[in-house]
Amino acid sequence: MVIEVIEVHKCGGKSVKDSEAMMNMANIFKKQIHRPAIIVVSAMAEMTNLLEKMHYEIVSGREAEAIILRKEFIDHHNNVVNELFPKKNNRIYTSKLPKLENEFYQTFEKYQYLKEALVRDELVSFGERFCSLIFGQYLKTQDVQNRLVPAIEFMITDKNFGEANVDEKNIQHYINRRVKSLTSKGHLVLTEGFIGSTTIGKNTYPTTFPREGSDISTKIVADGLDAKKIIFWKDTWLMDKNPSDPSAKKICFIKYDDYISNLSKNGILHEKALNGKKIPIEIKNFNFPFEEGSMIIP
Repeated sequence: MVIEVIEVHKCGGKSVKDSEAMMNMANIFKKQIHRPAIIVVSAMAEMTNLLEKMHYEIVSGREAEAIILRKEFIDHHNNVVNELFPKKNNRIYTSKLPKLENEFYQTFEKYQYLKEALVRDELVSFGERFCSLIFGQYLKTQDVQNRLVPAIEFMITDKNFGEANVDEKNIQHYINRRVKSLTSKGHLVLTEGFIGSTTIGKNTYPTTFPREGSDISTKIVADGLDAKKIIFWKDTWLMDKNPSDPSAKKICFIKYDDYISNLSKNGILHEKALNGKKIPIEIKNFNFPFEEGSMIIP
């Protein structure tokens, strides 16, 4: 019997920005998530900006500045790990994190001598990859069992590095093979937004969508799984004007077409996140996780 995927959850960067934020989201998922489901994570807040800045310093020939940013990136993630995993025998210390850190250092060194777009995307992809590893392992310590499926294994794109487009012809095949094969058995799957991969010759290279593109890849996954609902975890609900405006009011319901016409430029969701199938979308505020969210409906 094939089990339908009920929900796809998207964790934006602010919702997983540090150890406290991850603890909050883990508590939410422990109480609210219904298997089978997908969790799509972004990089921790500001980490993609840091990696982009590191990229800029490398191509500008400022190696010392790039190394400082590299240390800042590693230190931030190590601090989060130390706060989340007090027991040093957790596998994240013994194998998983050292392996990913080593790959990050190797990519950094490679990029210093091969300043090409494909290596830039590989470098920037580590924001999501570190976050998914850490958050997935922490969820397990909170009895939220999950299977990490790296996006580079199924989110196949073209070779437009930095502005990648999904391979629409073959994406369904890859989602079925790597993701649906698990959700059909009732598993909770964790993966990354924003990143994918492409093949050049016999080699596979990470690619990245446009900035804020994790909303786009979340929708692609939801479409491929015929999800019944997408939940975007943000630091605000959908509002009738800029959320920073004191007079802004929460929107409880809005139709797809009305959102596209009137609110798609407000920055809450990437406008391409509404392409494809008209799956109901709920925008929930992770600061008030048990309150009703804002619904975007067909």
